Amino acid sequence: MRPENPMISFLVIFIALAVVSWPGLARLVRGQALAIREREYVEAARAIGVSHWQIATRHMLRNMLSPIIVAVTVDLASVILAEATFEFSGHWHPASISELGTYDC
Repeated sequence: MRPENPMISFLVIFIALAVVSWPGLARLVRGQALAIREREYVEAARAIGVSHWQIATRHMLRNMLSPIIVAVTVDLASVILAEATFEFSGHWHPASISELGTYDC
């Protein structure tokens, strides 16, 4: 049974893919945060009295962005493959929303 509004179907697929794919990214972020907080520059910033917020944004977040960007890029390919699988199996094909492989002229 498909909903009449194709946007609802899109949101259901989007939420399902998000629920399935977030644990890997969360594990990566946690591992990076645990590794970076033990680095010498974070300990030096802590020793001179820099606030936790500044340490998190200036030191930790900047150094965590590279692996996060790579992981999100790889996960994007998985999401595209999952969307294509749903479409091929017939679970996802609203006519009013074009998928990634069509050209609307």
